[in-house]
Amino acid sequence: RAKLPVAGDEVDLYSGVIYYKRPLHFRWEYKKGSDIRIISNGELLEVIFPSEKECQFTELSAPSTVFPLFQIIENPESFRRLFKVLKESKEGNSWVVELSPTYKDSTFEKVVLFIDSNCNLRAIKTYQFDGTEATYIFREITINEELPEKLFELERCE
Repeated sequence: RAKLPVAGDEVDLYSGVIYYKRPLHFRWEYKKGSDIRIISNGELLEVIFPSEKECQFTELSAPSTVFPLFQIIENPESFRRLFKVLKESKEGNSWVVELSPTYKDSTFEKVVLFIDSNCNLRAIKTYQFDGTEATYIFREITINEELPEKLFELERCE
């Protein structure tokens, strides 16, 4: 006997940890639902698919190669150049900000930020042109933690 989610239920398909250090160094590790790892050393982005024994590399030269959250964190002074604000609204004690990327070759049609009353980002929802939607909920955020450079070394799998 299994309890299946119904429409409207929140379902955690994936969970993981994101480490981030300026400039554009990050490591995204799934802990549930996937074994994929995404690593950036600030110049290259490596996506590792362990179950398929594959890696993909991309240069971080264009904004479209970087997840929208990292673009916002990395370039707050370029925010208005990279995104157009479509709508701002208040829902309870939180703000919802809908954005549209303005840069060429974006995979994202729309990005929605959910910000709590203390100005903390609580979630981000992305809408891709192919119809894919994803919501990323931030349950715990640690700011200004010292992170070792080794965390951002590419694995260079064969």
